[in-house]
Amino acid sequence: MRRASEKYLRVILMSVVAMCLCAGLATAQEGSYGGTLRVAVNNEVGSLDMALDTTDLVSIIGIHIWETLFVYDAGGNPVPYLAEDLEYNEDGTIVTIHLREGVLFHNGDEMDSGDVAISLERAFEYGKRSNMIGAYVTDVATPDKYTVVLTFSSPFGPLTSILAHFTGGSPIMPAEIAEAAGGNLLTTDQYIGTGPYQFVEHIPGVHLKLRRFEEYVPVDQEPDGYAGRRIAYVDEILFISVPESDTRYAGVEAGDYDYGYRMASSLYELATADPTLLVLKDSPPAWNMVALGWKEGPLADPLLRGAVKAALDFTEITALSLGSLGSPNPSIMVDTTPWYTLAGAEWYDKPDPEKAKDLMSQAGYDGEPLVFLSTASNDVRYLSSIAIVEQLTNVGFNVELKLYDWPTVKSLRGDMGNWDLLIGSHGGYVEPAVQSFLNPAKQFAWDTPEITALVAQLISETEYEARFAVWEQIQTLLYEDGVLIKLNDGYEWHVASATRLTGADKAPLRWLSFWNIWKND
Repeated sequence: MRRASEKYLRVILMSVVAMCLCAGLATAQEGSYGGTLRVAVNNEVGSLDMALDTTDLVSIIGIHIWETLFVYDAGGNPVPYLAEDLEYNEDGTIVTIHLREGVLFHNGDEMDSGDVAISLERAFEYGKRSNMIGAYVTDVATPDKYTVVLTFSSPFGPLTSILAHFTGGSPIMPAEIAEAAGGNLLTTDQYIGTGPYQFVEHIPGVHLKLRRFEEYVPVDQEPDGYAGRRIAYVDEILFISVPESDTRYAGVEAGDYDYGYRMASSLYELATADPTLLVLKDSPPAWNMVALGWKEGPLADPLLRGAVKAALDFTEITALSLGSLGSPNPSIMVDTTPWYTLAGAEWYDKPDPEKAKDLMSQAGYDGEPLVFLSTASNDVRYLSSIAIVEQLTNVGFNVELKLYDWPTVKSLRGDMGNWDLLIGSHGGYVEPAVQSFLNPAKQFAWDTPEITALVAQLISETEYEARFAVWEQIQTLLYEDGVLIKLNDGYEWHVASATRLTGADKAPLRWLSFWNIWKND
């Protein structure tokens, strides 16, 4: 990879060290082909459109179908994947991307620059995270079959980090599909990518089935996180919706499923004591949060937002929802990155019920309900919500908890008029600019003029010291204003059969992948 600013490259490589635990080297041992991998997941999915839907499960399934120009390696570095190389001009405003040759789509056509350009243009306009790139791109050109040139209005620091990000990212698909889909979610007949598996069918309530793509063209490098060689050992992958964590767990124990996605924290100690099970913990941790409806409704009043903050005890919430798998932490970015900072910590996790009551009195709070949008299909979010409701009620808030499955929550959260409090989480990202609450495409985006200007500066700066200073300002303002409350860092965990699977313990874990894994039976 060639860059104009070698100093900035070194900073980028430093900043992604946090991902070092999230992706292990996939096994280099030759495995056995055949069989069906049965993965019990906690929800049904709608469209698998990774660009327009930021649900983790959508990306986990989707990365087997679609691939991206860059991916994260085991050290968390964004490295070329469908891209061969990348270079910048002197001032960093023109980026030339050279593509791998001979990569095939599931329809048999070879990927070329036209497909990549149209896919990127769609993602830059409509993608939930890649739209951050689109705001700065002035031209996408294709000088030859295997070259794409991006022209920016100003230098764009986090380019490869965002291109390597799966959720809300830039999946590459045939040009005619990207063009036809536009801003609409992809339909099942449009699920054509370059990945090691291809879509077969989705029967809600039964399964979503993928089958090995026999003409897949892997990278000729050793597996390294999401980078390197991807081998589709199993013939088929079935993603089966099993909403209850206990049922997923028991199903893996009994042999009904090979892999169980997102287990309840209450089962963790039991699982670690069972030698027939692999316990797989995501790393780096995600951070759990509550978004506040700061644009309208009662929490548009900063006094009431302050009261909510003062009412909450993060340690109690964490103990109930995560146990030993979580802890309060004021830094948005994980502590193994140079972005870690305690800026604003003086406003973090300061439970004071009397202060909360005083602020409510100053605001003239009259018992208007706070609508709390949450879900029972995720144990951490559900248990966090129960604790939050209790703590807010104890200081005098009237809270109306509304529980839905996660797809319904997603359909409602787009209108802040539907809620005053929204449960959620963010991934343990390695680049601060990709934090969802800073993205204007997100439903709870923090897009005041002051923050919008700071985000623009964070993106356009190319020197680490300047970017870090801006990031500290953003984190400080976040805790002062209280538009979003970080509750804790928490580890999601999964369980797999130690006897029926090989390679599952070495697969990347931020977004589960099932290439380089094989069945033993």
